[in-house]
Amino acid sequence: MSKIDVLLIFDEIHQDFVAKGHTFISYLGVDGVDFDKLIVLNAASKSFNLASLLHSHSFIPSTDLRVRYDEFIKTIISNPTSLMRVIATQASYDFGEQ
Repeated sequence: MSKIDVLLIFDEIHQDFVAKGHTFISYLGVDGVDFDKLIVLNAASKSFNLASLLHSHSFIPSTDLRVRYDEFIKTIISNPTSLMRVIATQASYDFGEQ
């Protein structure tokens, strides 16, 4: 069997919504994952109703892939990160409750 060379992109934006008796496991925590081909996307927008702030984040374990991503994203997004977005996201994760 040949190895398939694919990029895995997981959207874990709903990770905080877990049914009672179940546990969320991020793909970052799965054994045997090729981190050179993995991007995990997330945001506080669903959990803490921050959608209007447009602040998501990506986890890219591979340094090479992260550099390529950063170079590409600069070509399609022109607005800088807002300090208000960063503070609201951090406050939500640090102090948010059920």
